[in-house]
Amino acid sequence: MKVEYDRANDTLRIELGPASPVEKRVIGEDVHMDVDEAGGVCAIIVEHARARADLLAIGDEGVSDERLREAEAERDRAERALNASERPPPAEAGGGT
Repeated sequence: MKVEYDRANDTLRIELGPASPVEKRVIGEDVHMDVDEAGGVCAIIVEHARARADLLAIGDEGVSDERLREAEAERDRAERALNASERPPPAEAGGGT
């Protein structure tokens, strides 16, 4: 995992692995994720990161371990939401001949 903060653009990028992204998906206001060919999350990008104090606190020394755990939990929630949105709707009960 690699965490980068671009102070000039106030953007946080959390890279989760070496995969190459092929698609960008919006998962919230000012938050999106890069997805690889298999649908796995490559990175989470938070724009206007300082305004997202509910997600992280960034200081000159970087991101704390606690905040990294919170970001990982956010990633897991985003992946679950993505997986749930890609599932087909459940079959209606009682349909038959």
